[in-house]
This record gives sequence, C-alpha cells and structure tokens, in this order.
Amino acid sequence: MESRPGISWEKKREDFRQILHRMGPFRLGAIILCGIVLLFLSCGGMDAGTTKSTSEEQVEFTEEEEYREQMRTELMKLLGQVEGVGKVQVMLNLRNEEDEEPRVAGVAVVCDGGDNMAVKREITEAVSALFQLESHKIKVMKSKEAKE
Repeated sequence: MESRPGISWEKKREDFRQILHRMGPFRLGAIILCGIVLLFLSCGGMDAGTTKSTSEEQVEFTEEEEYREQMRTELMKLLGQVEGVGKVQVMLNLRNEEDEEPRVAGVAVVCDGGDNMAVKREITEAVSALFQLESHKIKVMKSKEAKE
C-alpha cells in the first residue's frame, strides 16, 4: 500500500476502468438496470409493510368496534330489565390500555326513567360495577321522548 492517497486513488480508478472495459457496455447496462429494479422492489416492499400495518390497524379497529357493540347491546338488555328504566339507549367510550385491550372509559345512558333519582342511582351503580368506573364517568339522562 502506498503512503500517498492520490496515487492510491488513481490506481483504483484505473482498476475500475479496466473492469468496465472488460465488462462491456451491455453488461454494465444490465448491472445498472438490475440495481434500479432492486431499488424499486425494496421501496415496494416498504409500501407492502405499510399496507400490512394499516390492515392490522383495521383489524384492531374492527375488534374494538365489535367489543363496543357487544358491551353496548348487553348493557342495554340488562338496563332495559330494570324497573323504571323503560326504553334505553347506551353509548360507550373506549380507551386502549397498555396491553392494547380496549376498556370502557365512560358511559352515557339515555332512558325514559332518567329523571328519577332512584333509577339514576341503580343505573350508575350497575355500570360502575360492570366496568369498574367511577360514578363521574357515568351520565344518566332522561329521554326527550319519554312520557311525563
């Protein structure tokens, strides 16, 4: 190895020229084309990974929506059987925990008996017990369609 970098570079450049000369323009073009194709395919692979993560998010979103609907339906059935509640509608707010499982974070209940303090207390206590929520995260309201 020579101590002067300029000479080393010139030697490398000359070696490169000899390789290109032996290779010929056709092979050189083929190698460059292969490199471009590989670069393009690697970019396409990244897009496929992005699509996969997007589809995974869609699956997770669907599971979350299914959980929300199942809990909402079951809660409506349960509350509908309580004396004084009458016709009932429920909305659930979910949050994802660190373990990525959805948890109920808040509940709104609209029902015919929502103006009755005893009915409100029963609903609040039931929802609090079922979803381990503090009472301030549960709102019970009277339906405007309720008969007075």
